[in-house]
Amino acid sequence: MKEDMLDDLVKSTLMMEGGYKVLTQEEIKSVFKEGYSKGSINSGISFFNALK
Repeated sequence: MKEDMLDDLVKSTLMMEGGYKVLTQEEIKSVFKEGYSKGSINSGISFFNALK
C-alpha cells in the first residue's frame, strides 16, 4: 500500500459523531498505518480488491 492510497482510504471513511470520541482524519490515518504495519489490513484490502 502506498501513502496516497491511505489518503484515499481516509477520505472514504465514514466518520460518525456521538461515540466515545470523534477521530480526526489524521488519527484515522494513524490507525490505518498501524493496522497495515501489523498486517491486519492486508486481508481487508485483498477482499475489497477481489470485489472489483
